[in-house]
Amino acid sequence: MAISGLIKKLAVQDAVYWGNPVNDGQGNINYDLPVQIKVRWDEKLKLVPHVNLSTKQGENLVSTVSILTPETLVVGGRLYLGLLTDLDSDGNWESLGSLAHVIIGKDKAFMPKSLTQSVTTYYL
Repeated sequence: MAISGLIKKLAVQDAVYWGNPVNDGQGNINYDLPVQIKVRWDEKLKLVPHVNLSTKQGENLVSTVSILTPETLVVGGRLYLGLLTDLDSDGNWESLGSLAHVIIGKDKAFMPKSLTQSVTTYYL
């Protein structure tokens, strides 16, 4: 079985993803419309190296959740463990408060003896 098939089997939890974050120049971040995706959501602490885009300085952030998904996600996007139907009518993440986590980093690991098959873990 290819690794992508294994990840699809493991990713059984529903999540909502807001992708493609863009700064509007006024200090606000705009996202694409939310979409429903499948994830494996594991709550665990990890220090994640991160570059602050404002200061261009490296720093470590504390991740409280790691995610596996067959989808491609973007650092800076947001994830909520739940359904699209949980959102308000506008589909805004703001109504969820801290439940809509920011993706703060990712790791990509290639499978042994493979240059093409990899696993990406996302950190919230």
